[in-house]
Amino acid sequence: MQPTHQNDIVLRYDISRFLLIMPETNEQQARCARKPMLDRLDSWHLESNAPFELDFRIGLAAYSRGADANGVLQLAEERLRPGRRPTTADHPSRDLASCAPRAGNGGPGRGL
Repeated sequence: MQPTHQNDIVLRYDISRFLLIMPETNEQQARCARKPMLDRLDSWHLESNAPFELDFRIGLAAYSRGADANGVLQLAEERLRPGRRPTTADHPSRDLASCAPRAGNGGPGRGL
C-alpha cells in the first residue's frame, strides 16, 4: 500500500490491517481520499490478470489534539463493515467535486 499524499504514513496495525495516518487532513478530506484508493484497486484488477481479487475496508476516524488515541483507533475499528466496500450512499462526499484540496496538494483532495 502506498500513501495517498506525500506526508501520509502507512503502518502495519496487525497481521491483516494497515493504518493510514493522514496529517493535516480533516475527516471530509479523508473521505475524499477513498475514491482514488478504490479506483487504484479497480485498475489493478483490470491490469493484473491475477487469479484472485484484493479488497479493503475503511474505518475512518479523525484525531483531534488532546483526544485519546486509543479511542480514535477503537472508533475506526467500529466503523469497519465486514465484507463491504464503502459506497457513495454511505458517504455522499465520495464525489470528488465536493472535495477540498489537502494541505500541500494542489489537487482536489485526492493526494495522488
